[in-house]
Amino acid sequence: MRKKQILSLVAIIIVGASLFMIHGIAKKATSKPSPTPTSIHALSLDSFAVEISFVKADTSLVIVFNSECDICRIELEELLVNYANFERYNILLLSHQSTNELLRIQANYNLVNYANFEMLKIDELRTEEPFLSASNPSLFVFDHNGRLILQKKGYINPELLKKQLQK
Repeated sequence: MRKKQILSLVAIIIVGASLFMIHGIAKKATSKPSPTPTSIHALSLDSFAVEISFVKADTSLVIVFNSECDICRIELEELLVNYANFERYNILLLSHQSTNELLRIQANYNLVNYANFEMLKIDELRTEEPFLSASNPSLFVFDHNGRLILQKKGYINPELLKKQLQK
């Protein structure tokens, strides 16, 4: 008799735990996905907090990169070589690196000569997801309405990017 009571209690506990887990999984599945940001908070190279809105006349390309990443450097060099194809887009280079390192990169690539390029440092406290935790390199393309229209991790060929932007 005692054995039946113990087995019944164990069965009730297992069923209860299963229902609790199923409820938690179902709740997660129906939760709304986090909205994509329509602006980005970061630090300018002179250490001022900035907010850049993606809702404007131009399409914005946000590239998360690191100068120690070979693929990131190749991608940046190819964008500069193919500058004529991308000069109508607002290009934001976003990095976790130090301000001094970003200033060095800006000088090495003469980025001040490109009006549509802006280099920003990720502000660990204010920069939004998905930028804060994005891998290097990552590309986010926002249309003039601030909608995320393309997200890519890893290398992207400038010719392929140009074709995708023309769609």
